[in-house]
Order: sequence, then C-alpha cells, then structure tokens
Amino acid sequence: FDAENGSAPLFSPYIATTGTIVYARVQDANGCFSVAELTLNLNIPPFVELGNNISECVGLGATLIDATTIGASYQWSVVPDDGNNGSVASTLFIDNAIPLTSTTYTVSVTDGFTGCVAVDQITVEITDAAVPSLPTFTAMCSTDGAITLATDQGGITGNWSGSGVAANSFDPNGLNGTITLTFTPDGSQCAAQATATVEVNAVATPALDAIADMCSTDLAVALNTTQDGIDGTWSGTGVRGNRFDPNGLRGAVTLTFTPNAGECAINNTTTVMVIEAVSPALDNLGNICPSASAIGLPTNQDGINGSWSGTGVSGNMFDPMGQTGNIT
Repeated sequence: FDAENGSAPLFSPYIATTGTIVYARVQDANGCFSVAELTLNLNIPPFVELGNNISECVGLGATLIDATTIGASYQWSVVPDDGNNGSVASTLFIDNAIPLTSTTYTVSVTDGFTGCVAVDQITVEITDAAVPSLPTFTAMCSTDGAITLATDQGGITGNWSGSGVAANSFDPNGLNGTITLTFTPDGSQCAAQATATVEVNAVATPALDAIADMCSTDLAVALNTTQDGIDGTWSGTGVRGNRFDPNGLRGAVTLTFTPNAGECAINNTTTVMVIEAVSPALDNLGNICPSASAIGLPTNQDGINGSWSGTGVSGNMFDPMGQTGNIT
C-alpha cells in the first residue's frame, strides 16, 4: 500500500487472513521513502444464526429464539417491544401469548475474548387464529337418541367436549336446560376453540281430561287430541279415530294418550268407567177395563228412573179408553 507523505493508507482486513504481512511505503517530496512491515493477526467474529423467519398462530404454540455463542455477551432489540427489549440472555422464549403481533428480534453478540461483534435478526410473523363456524342445534328432548357431532367444521378438524359428549356424540339423556358444547381444533391448525349451545327439554307427562262414567249403550264420544297443551292421539279398547264407543264394554276401560313426535312428552293413560245396561224389572199393571180412568205409570222402576211411552200413554199416564187386548 503506497501513501503520500501525511496521508493514511486504506486497508480492509476483510480481504486478509491471519498471518498476512502488510508493507507500507511512505515517500517525501525529495523522493526519499521508508518501508514499514506489519503482520496481521485477525480475530474471527462470533457466529450467530437465528434462522429463518417464523410464522406462529396467535395464542398458540411457543417459540425458542437461540443465539447462544460460547464466551459471548448479548443485547436484544425487539420491535415492537414484547418485554424482551434490552434482554442480555442468550435465548428468548416466546410463550403462547407473546407476541400478539408480528415482531422483529435483533441480537448483537459480542465476543468476550476479542470484542468482535456479530448481529442477526429474525421476524416472528403472527397469524390470527381462525374461529370455526359451528352449526345451530335444534332443541332436543331428554329422551331423544344421541346425535353425531361433525368433526370437520368449515374445513377445520377437531373434537367435541361438554356435558353429554362422548366420542363426538351428544346424548341428551338425563340433561335439562342450556348445554354448552366445545369444539377444539386439532393442534396442527391455526384455529381457536369455539362453543355452541343446545337446548334440552325435560320430558312432560300431559295431564289428561277426566271422562265421565258412561253406559254401554251410550253413543260414541270424541276424545280431545290436545291434552295439557300437548297434541297427540288416543288408543285403547273401543277407540277408533280418536272417538270412544262404549258399546259392548263394561267396567274400567283404559285409554292411552300418545303425544305426537317432537312434543317432548311421554304417554299417559286415563280410565273411563263403562256401566253395563240393565233391564229394570217393571211393575205388573194387571188388567184394566177400557172404561177405567187413566192411571199414573211410576217413573222409578227397579230403582231406575225413566219415562213411559206407548199406545195410550201421555205424560207417563196410561188411558185405556178405546183399548182392548195386550197393550205394550
């Protein structure tokens, strides 16, 4: 390297290696010069490699940033500051909550023996976790069968948990009220937990209308198909088309009311007493002359109240005038 008198020669150690000999000649205006010899002993800078930039899901996972170099000291610069700015640790542990936004980490490593410095940086890119869109569940009855819960929600796979959930099936048996179900995405996805609710209704037993005693000769009666606010149908002996016909029956007859599907109610029964018709033993009226006066016909026969009809009868009175023979 040549230099004019009074000027400094330029030299970059990055093009040399340890043991390189450098010669410098300085010449004055009279042509006189001198030569100096310098042997370079170059120190190797510390090695630091933080690696490629990292992509993390917000709120999930954990990251270790390592700049470990033996015998070195460290100074971190973090933008934006996540609490690690100015740290002198060799490594930074980024937990599952920090950073919340994309952050750049720069470390300055100083060799404790030579004072040489090396710098490297890495950016942690933060991706917002996707929230799966869960289905709306229709209300269920506590006696309904178990239903299968889909493990793929909008392209996000995972598993379900919550009261009544086993192996991604929901069984409402024994439950009542609003039940919260939780969908947890598989760990390999940048997705967050989500919840849905299902309303489970307790089974109702409808209170049935009382049916008055009937005679076996009575006409059929219509049975109300709405009982205690619950719609359904009737069945049992003597029932057809939700009508009860006592003809030919006697004693206590059990009728069953079956709620319609979706009513969240169970069957209930009621009893109607059917009294068998009897033929009352009638008073013997004896013989009577056609000229006799009208006679009253007793309206209570064998303990049974009633009324009379027939030839010569009016107002439960029998007038034999003009009658001959056996009169019914």
